[in-house]
Amino acid sequence: RRPDVLTGHAWKARPSPMPVLLSAMRMERNRGGLSHRFAHSCWVLDYSYSCAGRYRAGHRSRPWEARAARVAHLYPPGFSYWEDSRQASRRCCGAYILFQHGESAGLGPLVRNRRGFARFVDVDELLGASLRDLARLAQQEGEPGIWQGYAAFFAILALLKRAELGRASCRERVS
Repeated sequence: RRPDVLTGHAWKARPSPMPVLLSAMRMERNRGGLSHRFAHSCWVLDYSYSCAGRYRAGHRSRPWEARAARVAHLYPPGFSYWEDSRQASRRCCGAYILFQHGESAGLGPLVRNRRGFARFVDVDELLGASLRDLARLAQQEGEPGIWQGYAAFFAILALLKRAELGRASCRERVS
């Protein structure tokens, strides 16, 4: 007779409060101009599928930096940033999610650096694909798709955490 087998794990740490997904968007637009200052009251994960021109982060006195394709920025609540798409690809394509309680997901240490935000290079394009799929789900399903949306959202948070450890899609994290 074979012995009983129990497979799995009982987690001790439960984030409180749980991260809350507020919105998921994907956009395509013609090259634009200089943005106003963004400073959301929630966390922002902002992704560029194409060269998006330049950005300035933290303070208006900071220098402009190029925003390459397949790069994500993670901004904590209240963080200021600007975008300048005048030098971008002909069509700018990007995605973003807005969410609350990123600290509960362990994202706080990722943005505690000299720049004040985290930058991820999405080598395998897994993060970009995940954000695209989440935005598509949000568009198609709306409110009834909330649980599928949360499943995709938590998978994205897991990608960010694995990137911190040097594994998975975002093989290179530049702080």
